[in-house]
Amino acid sequence: MQRIEGLSIGLDLDSTSLNRGLTGLKGRLRTVNSEMKAKV
Repeated sequence: MQRIEGLSIGLDLDSTSLNRGLTGLKGRLRTVNSEMKAKV
């Protein structure tokens, strides 16, 4: 049972990191999109 709990905690940490990464990526894409609109 302890291994299963540890695994679920590890997955929660991984999904948190993934969500942070996706949030950062969205922000960068917004910046790029704004810059491209400004150049056109």
